[in-house]
Amino acid sequence: VKGTHENVLFSPFGIVIALETLLDGARGKTAEEISDILHIKENTEAWRTSAYLLYSSLVGGNNGAPFSVELPSSWWIQKGHEVSTLFTVGSSQKGGLYFVDFQEEEAVNTMNSWAGKGTEGEITNLVGQDGIHSDTKMVLCNTFTYKALWNRFFDADSTHKGNFFLPSGKAEKVEMMQLTERLRGAWSK
Repeated sequence: VKGTHENVLFSPFGIVIALETLLDGARGKTAEEISDILHIKENTEAWRTSAYLLYSSLVGGNNGAPFSVELPSSWWIQKGHEVSTLFTVGSSQKGGLYFVDFQEEEAVNTMNSWAGKGTEGEITNLVGQDGIHSDTKMVLCNTFTYKALWNRFFDADSTHKGNFFLPSGKAEKVEMMQLTERLRGAWSK
């Protein structure tokens, strides 16, 4: 992401899934640090069950809900690199586990092809060749796709040209929408 001027979105839930999967194979200080990041104090099994139930409720068919959520994950591991059996079992249950040769350009093409299939062609350049180095041993790819109808559709005739400010400070005229209304919100500490 460093040096890019493109829009980037991180899914906090996707990051939690990645860390939880890493925790499956972690031991000692590494496991402690991941647990601290995830705020897992003691009963890790209860936490994992809760995370699984949340994931399943979002992704598991949605039971007729008027929305769909897809959060496919894949772990790409350097061919010949040894990984814990606990990690390989945990990660394969949560998504794809693939062994590739990162020194070959085909590895990046394969990961991007995976992303394209998982997002119905919306994301086709998830990994760049410049993100893979000679010491790369593992790459996690996950995508988040949310599809739903708007609660209230916006009238296209209500759009107007407005200033959109680029990181450089330069303004460009783009189509804008606006809603003036009191909306409910929630936040927690």
